[in-house]
Amino acid sequence: MIPVRTLLATPTLAAAVLALSGCTLVEQFLPSQTESRFPDFAAFQSEAGEEFTSLAWVPADALLLATKDSDHDPGRMLKFESETQVASEGCVPGLLEGEAPFETVWWPSDEALTGVVCNETWRVFELAGAWYAWTP
Repeated sequence: MIPVRTLLATPTLAAAVLALSGCTLVEQFLPSQTESRFPDFAAFQSEAGEEFTSLAWVPADALLLATKDSDHDPGRMLKFESETQVASEGCVPGLLEGEAPFETVWWPSDEALTGVVCNETWRVFELAGAWYAWTP
């Protein structure tokens, strides 16, 4: 005969195992966001992903760069400080439609309405000596 405690504990244990394995299964489908920081352009070029390092409009004197992206969302964000203007090649002045795809502590609370659009997808603006860019 099986003790009553064992009969009561078995469904509880099975439910706990299913719940924990379910968390792992659910985590596979939740968006994973990555935020990275780089002290200067050289570190940015050697360590950031190609989706960021291929941006020819980021000046070579850029400092304190920060990036954020997701493996489940096409949106990207970039911030850097530079005394040099964003390179004009591939960029045109325009309205910056949409908003940044993620929240982060380094993004300003108010986004600019005008700036430049680079590579047809990046919305770029300058605020208080820092440059901010995002893709919708």
